[in-house]
Amino acid sequence: MSLHYRHYLLVVITLLLPLLTFAQVNRRPGEVRLRLPKVSYQHLNQVKEYYTVDHGSTPQSLIVYASERAIARLLEAGLPFELLTDEPAELRTLDLAAWAARPKTGTGSVPTDAYPSYELYETLLTDFAQAHPDICRLVDFGRTPQGRRLLALKISDQPDTDEAEPRFLYTSTMHGDELAGYPMLLRLIDHLLCNYDSDDRIRELVDQVEIWINPLANPDGTYLGGNHTVAQAVRYNAAGVDLNRNFPDPDDGPHPDGHPYQPETLAFMALADSVDFDLSCNIHGGAEVVNYPFDTFAELPPDVAWWQHVSRQFADTAQYYSPTPGYFTDLNNGITNGFAWYEVRGGRQDFMNYDQQGREMTLEISGQKKLSSTKLPDLWEATHRSLINYLAQARNGLQGTVLDSLTGEPLAAEIYIPGHDDFNSHVFAKLPTGRYHRYLKAGSYPVVFRAPGYAPKTVEVDIADGQVTPLDIRLALPEQATAARDFDPGEIQVYYAEGGLHLDTDRFLPGTQVQLYDLAGRRLYQTTVDLSAGSTFL
Repeated sequence: MSLHYRHYLLVVITLLLPLLTFAQVNRRPGEVRLRLPKVSYQHLNQVKEYYTVDHGSTPQSLIVYASERAIARLLEAGLPFELLTDEPAELRTLDLAAWAARPKTGTGSVPTDAYPSYELYETLLTDFAQAHPDICRLVDFGRTPQGRRLLALKISDQPDTDEAEPRFLYTSTMHGDELAGYPMLLRLIDHLLCNYDSDDRIRELVDQVEIWINPLANPDGTYLGGNHTVAQAVRYNAAGVDLNRNFPDPDDGPHPDGHPYQPETLAFMALADSVDFDLSCNIHGGAEVVNYPFDTFAELPPDVAWWQHVSRQFADTAQYYSPTPGYFTDLNNGITNGFAWYEVRGGRQDFMNYDQQGREMTLEISGQKKLSSTKLPDLWEATHRSLINYLAQARNGLQGTVLDSLTGEPLAAEIYIPGHDDFNSHVFAKLPTGRYHRYLKAGSYPVVFRAPGYAPKTVEVDIADGQVTPLDIRLALPEQATAARDFDPGEIQVYYAEGGLHLDTDRFLPGTQVQLYDLAGRRLYQTTVDLSAGSTFL
């Protein structure tokens, strides 16, 4: 670089510093937002270690969070950019005293047109669990770098029991300045709990689905300006890390962002491992669109038809009920494949779909990141039916339990569809219940069930949209394994020989009934044992 050019670059950066300082009031390094018109990803590779692509990007115009070093590199490369500042918004935040002093209306117990302070947030979740002890538990699953709590509510008709039913998760605001989903999930909690006794559909959802809701995934970023306000909320966590780039990536490996896993990331990965969510949604802001997998792969997921069906249902319902015309019409009229929009490395969506082998979408719920608190009632009116509809999808598809054909004990088993499953899209039945859930678009599918040591079973299933297809499967030991088993004294011996099933009857009581079931759990045969014979041939 020539001395003249270096001097020019220094002058330009110096002139930009006041703007950067203005844009970064109460922001951390790396949180300046830029628009880069007509800049390709190839150009951005020159500064890729200094930026994060943001929502609102299009193939014609990228929006990024960038560090000062990235700005210097952009200037050096001669790439144009525009400095963006936050949209002005009314961000009313209620503290405990202000909330307690407000007149209450209806049965709701959350603010409808304001954001809660951090202390009020903790109080609301605690109050929910205490007011509804039969169906609600408060779960504290981690701490942030600044010591704030990572909280979720578990809502279920049997909240202390491991039931063989689908597990569902809503979570929001892992980017701390993408605020709108945070109060929406608080209102959804309130809606589910307050209507459990009066609304048949809500009761069915709570009775049939184990529901987890984490309204605030990055409290340090949201409350950068202090626990009393969200006005200075920022994207990153307290360590300056983008939490939605901090997960292991199925294409780029561990630590794709170059940072160690953050406390928030580790806490969430541990929660996902322990609960084993079947269906989930991560709520963001900055656009109005459902983003379905994958973000890191150009290839579409095997269940793309199901994803498009579910995404279209969410978008169409939100558009229909929105008081504001034109809501939720970004990109392909409100839905998009993640990679087709822009590539994300280290995102939670791909971690949940690939590593956890669940199903998760990313929901961009508001075009304005720091949505004015005055607009929250309209946003609830537009989206709450869609939020409930997506939750209800957890009950649909193919589901049941996998059991040992002789003992009836639950099995850990793999469930996959030959010629269909790829990218870790198969699912598992897991202990202690042996439950499984597989979401599929309407059609006929050959489904294979297999467990170590057992003969595999293939069943042709017909799936209908919006309905559950129940299928309990019993897997049998192969003939060789059954014939070679050693039986302890006192056991009833069951074995294969000469093409049939034999029972050792010398320890049966008179009149003992024997029932024979097929591998799908249907009873095929019933008889009373003849004690005069040493064994009975069925």
